[in-house]
Amino acid sequence: MQILDRPSITDRLFDHCSPATILRVKRTCKLAETAVKLYMSTAYDVDRHLRRFVRDPVGLRNLMRRTGAIISGSFALQVMDRTVYPEGDLDLYVFQRDYIEIGNWFLRHSGFPYSFQPFPFQSPDFERALFSKHESQPEYDIPSISGVANFTCMNDEDGSDRKVQIIVAKRAPIQCVLEFHSTVVMNVVTHAAAYSFYPKATFEESRSLICNTKVRNAHIAFAKYARRGFQMLATLGPGEMDSPSSSLYFCDRWANDDRSWVLPFDTQGILQHPLSFTTDSLSFDPMEMNGWKLEVDVDDGQQSIKFGVFVSALLHFGYVGPQDFVNYMVPFLIKQGSIEYQLREQLGQEHWSWYSSHF
Repeated sequence: MQILDRPSITDRLFDHCSPATILRVKRTCKLAETAVKLYMSTAYDVDRHLRRFVRDPVGLRNLMRRTGAIISGSFALQVMDRTVYPEGDLDLYVFQRDYIEIGNWFLRHSGFPYSFQPFPFQSPDFERALFSKHESQPEYDIPSISGVANFTCMNDEDGSDRKVQIIVAKRAPIQCVLEFHSTVVMNVVTHAAAYSFYPKATFEESRSLICNTKVRNAHIAFAKYARRGFQMLATLGPGEMDSPSSSLYFCDRWANDDRSWVLPFDTQGILQHPLSFTTDSLSFDPMEMNGWKLEVDVDDGQQSIKFGVFVSALLHFGYVGPQDFVNYMVPFLIKQGSIEYQLREQLGQEHWSWYSSHF
């Protein structure tokens, strides 16, 4: 037990442990709990990863908190897998209303000399670029994506290129993530935490279930993650998809349920502001409100992620959820909206009421 108070030893041991093993060690005794907390504070430091792309990671996370932007793709996987893909970029999924503000933040406040790199069909001025899907964007041929803006700069430290992609969602950023090709990339980073929706399959079993074969050039993505050590599964046996003990159990899910892995971040420096005079700042991470269901499509027999989208002027952000839940919420939003719209005609936006915390 004497080694548990020596970070020079425990850090090396934990580096070779899976996340589940580390969390099991944490539960064994007080000394182990302290050692694990110390290790996780550095090994899972999201700010350290973000500093590859911005000088002020807390500033970026404050922007994400205010706008509801999320990070996904290989960056989220690297944070939770304690690894670095040198070729990896930073993919931010944003609401349409915020892409200009977020793009300007990278151009003016990131601390690096980013420049907008338009596709051939886009205006060189990103504020006027039409972020529509195009043959030049094969990687993001997903119905929920409105368009993509690329920002690049040379890395001063090692001479490599930095690349930031702002992916504009038509309705809700999380919808784009749930339409990815497979479960290995269904991980997100918010301002407050990292979420892995299928952690056991991803980090313990190195398996990824293919959920969307309609993504253009999906085979390229499959090969990329196969090279990184993941087994790409075309399907599951009926015994596994129906088993509650399966890491890929087909059931209703929520982002913070007991099948997800939620990794809280240090939120020192993350500012909280009331949404309006009548609505306090959200006391929770909005990601927690999102849900879905993994099921087999009756038409083609292919498994896919199913959900409904609920976007309302009463909600500060857009969300997704199991279709039954969305159907349950719509009447409330319609009925309450009829009153709220009358009030909003008489009041300024600073007096509007927001209802995300009511769910």
